[in-house]
Amino acid sequence: MAKRLRGWELEYESGRTQKPRASKALEKAQGPVVESVLANKLLHLWAKGTLSATLLRDLADCALQDGASHEDLVALAQTGNWGAQPGNCHKQILHHFCANVKICDGYEVEVPCIDPKTSKPALENASIFLPHLMFSKLGENYPALFYNLFSFGKGNLADFWKGVAKSQDDKLYGHPMKTTAGWQDSCTPIYVHGDGVDFSNNDSLMVFSWGSLLSNHSTLLSHFLLACFPKSCGTSSTWEAIWKYLHWSFQALACGHHPTLGPDNEPLEKGSIFFPMAGQPLHQKKFKGVLWSIIGDHDFFSNTLGLPHWNSKAPCWECDCENRTPCTFGKGYKTICLEKQRFKIWSHQECLDDPFSSHAIFALPGVSCKNVRGDPLHILFCKGLYSHLLGSILHYLCYHEGPGQRQAKKPWERLSILFTQIQVEYTKQECKNRLTNLRLSMFTDAQKPWKKHASLDIKAAEARHLLPAMIPVLQKIFAGTEEQCEQHMLTAATSLEKLVQLWDTAGIIPTPAEYQQSLDLADDFLKRYEWLNKWSLEKDRMSFHIVPKHHSFIHLVWNSKHLNPKYHWCFKAEDFVGQVARLTSSVSMGVSATRLPEGCTKI
Repeated sequence: MAKRLRGWELEYESGRTQKPRASKALEKAQGPVVESVLANKLLHLWAKGTLSATLLRDLADCALQDGASHEDLVALAQTGNWGAQPGNCHKQILHHFCANVKICDGYEVEVPCIDPKTSKPALENASIFLPHLMFSKLGENYPALFYNLFSFGKGNLADFWKGVAKSQDDKLYGHPMKTTAGWQDSCTPIYVHGDGVDFSNNDSLMVFSWGSLLSNHSTLLSHFLLACFPKSCGTSSTWEAIWKYLHWSFQALACGHHPTLGPDNEPLEKGSIFFPMAGQPLHQKKFKGVLWSIIGDHDFFSNTLGLPHWNSKAPCWECDCENRTPCTFGKGYKTICLEKQRFKIWSHQECLDDPFSSHAIFALPGVSCKNVRGDPLHILFCKGLYSHLLGSILHYLCYHEGPGQRQAKKPWERLSILFTQIQVEYTKQECKNRLTNLRLSMFTDAQKPWKKHASLDIKAAEARHLLPAMIPVLQKIFAGTEEQCEQHMLTAATSLEKLVQLWDTAGIIPTPAEYQQSLDLADDFLKRYEWLNKWSLEKDRMSFHIVPKHHSFIHLVWNSKHLNPKYHWCFKAEDFVGQVARLTSSVSMGVSATRLPEGCTKI
């Protein structure tokens, strides 16, 4: 009787796979197996949501048909019963390639939400990553990565806290972490970031993440997802339920021990994942994480965390400025000259005693709105001061003759000549992040150039690198001029660029000399800009507009004494939420919006 073929033999004879490799003993004699570059690239694209699991399988199968024989490609191609059951591809890829991943799993929390189909209240499970569990798992299973991520072992922690103490940061006074002996060497400063991001044409996602302030790694290594939920079905009650657990977990992270009670101070259930670890240290060397910075844009601070809105009469959570007309002398929200300001800056203790918001994050021990850090990405680069300054200067150069006057040369021709010179400077400065196109519509309405205030609408990284390339061009254009406005434009641009360069080169806690230099540069910029604002109003030029971000900029500079803004700007954080959105979009087909948070944490 002929032997019936089964398993790999049947697949091999049917032509669906290559013959398996030889025995392990032979493998050992021949040397280690080389990884497949193609398989690694396909898995990387799948993990980021660029490729679906079924497309990943199809591509691996095509590679086998072209003669590839690596075992990883075979494993990918045979998922979902060689594509006959595509719904199983994702699960089988996870089982085969991610079985040895030893970070914490998502923890399911029942949350109230809105059913997007019926618009009625509903209860769904939201899967969240608890920070104290992630911290503990990384320390236990990936010790080298753990030390590297959180900057332990090289004196960085002690040096950081010494710098904070020297800068006289009042958030350090009476902080609960100081009650533990040797806290300088065991407490790592962490941040929490929040932002909304579109993941489909008609819905967006609210994303919270966290990480170490001292980490200088890439986006996906320096950020850890906390929770996400679609805005179309989320409510304030949704996030209250999620933050009850996150608040509980951050408390455990700050204490350095696994909690002995639940989030409602109830005894832990014996069957729960928390019960076996209750009371044990999160790390064998007693390391812990202390929330030191809350980062994001002003929308996040106001609309999500409940801090004062910029349009309110008392718009700032850091001082007693007023957004009304008339206002008390020296307290105007749009008073940008430092010499004219008489703001009372709230202390950390005052904010603890009388919090501006009831959000759960401000109920953490030692955390107040003084931990909220302005984001240079939004204050300066993305529709911030760079945009208003650059847009106004470009508007002046293109419409030099002023409103109501015939322009001697067409504005677009002037802009073309200017942009050609800027591109030459890009090349000289070896700038890689260049603005590839510059049109009038990017900073004004070409049909009605005097209707709205000029502002250059480009990406943050483009704005950041455009200013240093534009300054040499302005120096040539304004050389020998006697126009006072042009000298103020050049000086304002130069001062702002030098300030950003200073932050780029300074350490995490600036020295007193660096802080004084930043104050001088900021003061010079604000004086010149205020002069240009008044000049613009007198000439009816609709440029150099003063906006709420000027006030945020002032606090950004003052707070740089305690922490270099470079270490809390949101370039990586914005990239992270974009990748989460891409991942969410890749699994959203046919999935209810209320089920997306659970699906995202299982990818």
